[in-house]
Formats: sequence, structure tokens, C-alpha cells
Amino acid sequence: MKIPLQRIDSLESEAARFHQRFELVDARLSHLTDAVGDLSQGQRELRLDIRELRQGMGQLRDQVVVLDGRVTALDGKVTALDGRVTALDGKVTVLDGKVTALDGKVDAVAVQVLAIARHLGIADGARPGG
Repeated sequence: MKIPLQRIDSLESEAARFHQRFELVDARLSHLTDAVGDLSQGQRELRLDIRELRQGMGQLRDQVVVLDGRVTALDGKVTALDGRVTALDGKVTVLDGKVTALDGKVDAVAVQVLAIARHLGIADGARPGG
């Protein structure tokens, strides 16, 4: 049985079109495979970045806990110092009262010394015996 020449040309033409479609599908599949590979690599890198960020956040949390402990300790020391300052302020107030009382006594003694000096005639530029 003879196949007509026209039919052979038609089959060859169809085979060429099929080959072109196959190459196009193969190129698209290769492109998609490369894109998936790139995405997969990017996903791995993203996972590594996220892991590093989580470690960094953990370290920062640890540092915050340490700093918070230090602040709490300093706050306790400030409270203790504030108590001491309050106690010292009370002592200063008491001492100030004593100084005021002594100053009053000194003033009273000064008045008496001045009275004695006047009596002796040596006050306000007066000369003794004169």
C-alpha cells in the first residue's frame, strides 16, 4: 500500500509542529524547575535568616533580663540611700535646732559681756577707769 506524498508531507509537518511544541514545553518546564529551585534556595536562606533573628532576639531578651535585674538592684540601693538621706536630714534638722539654741545662748552671753564691758567702761570706745 502506497502512502500518498501529500499525506507524508502532512505528517512531517505535524511532526515538526509537535517537536516545536515539545521544545517549548520543555523550555517552560526547565524555567519552572529553575524558578522552584531558586524559591527553594531563597526559602532556605530565609529560614536561616529567621533562625539567626530568633537567636538574636533570645540574646536581647537575656540582656534585658540582666539589665532589669541591675535596675531593680539599683532601685533598691537608691531607696536605701534615700532612707539614709532622710535620716541625715533629720539629724541636720536636730543639729540646726541645737545650733539655733546655742546661737541664742551666745547672743545672751554677748549681751551680758557687753553689759559687763559697759559697767567696766570699756564698751563703745570707752576707756577703763575713765
